[in-house]
Amino acid sequence: MNINNHLKNKTMRRITVLLSALLVTSMLIAQNSGTSIAKAKIIMGTKNFFGPQEINKALNIKIDTTVITPVPFSEKELERAKSLGLILILRLPISIDSLNKVLKGRLPNNSQLLQNYDLKEGRMQKKTWYIDEDWFTKAESDKPYWALSSNKFIAASNNKTYLQQSSQLANYLKTKVFAGLDTLPEPYRSAICELDSLRPIIENIGNSKEDKKRREVLLQSLEINQLCRPSPVNVVYDLAIMFNTTRVRNFANTTIMTNIVGIFVGYFDETGLIIDRVLADDNNEEMGCTFNQKPQR
Repeated sequence: MNINNHLKNKTMRRITVLLSALLVTSMLIAQNSGTSIAKAKIIMGTKNFFGPQEINKALNIKIDTTVITPVPFSEKELERAKSLGLILILRLPISIDSLNKVLKGRLPNNSQLLQNYDLKEGRMQKKTWYIDEDWFTKAESDKPYWALSSNKFIAASNNKTYLQQSSQLANYLKTKVFAGLDTLPEPYRSAICELDSLRPIIENIGNSKEDKKRREVLLQSLEINQLCRPSPVNVVYDLAIMFNTTRVRNFANTTIMTNIVGIFVGYFDETGLIIDRVLADDNNEEMGCTFNQKPQR
């Protein structure tokens, strides 16, 4: 398969996916109906729910609740999410840079948000390589949205390459998130088909510098990584909200591979989160992936 042709065809395939989504069965339509915020909190439980009140408290801001929509996941979806240990969180349209400025770099218990932030100077350290990256300076969305997210690695995703982690995500979708369904809903079904189609091609790419770049381009193009992995800002935001709200520090000794190939966020101790990059073929026990689900409708 020609890589350029594959990338050119992605837009058409995405249009097809959107059209296919209109053909889901009535069962899936019922499953995807929304849930009130109050009901969602009851289903998820206070330890796994981070809505407007929790965000207000965590960030010391006032959210305009008139712009907050009901939770776009059905009660059945939320019950499944709770059984899988996921959290339900309201994400604001904010960048990592802006979030750090809102918090003034600080978190409770004499800790800080980002390790590369100089609290005394009130700015990022000069050596910080990512301060001009779009994923650091720009918000992921232009409006608030609800998401389901895991606060631990999905099973067997650590000590794996980026491609191998993507395969574990596909298995997680089939055996956990959508277990029991005869057909996976779009766009997840198409994403898994794409992964199955391109996996042997990616695996057989060589190891020269140019080959590694080609592999990263293909990995970045995989829809399953954009659908199911958190972005860097998702990880930083979620961990900050959870810690500010519950004082529970997740991923203190591990790192999460994000939806940007090679970029990880983790080692969340009192000195702050580390954001760094690795090769797509790197793997170790401390590096894995989490599951992230945003509404598709």
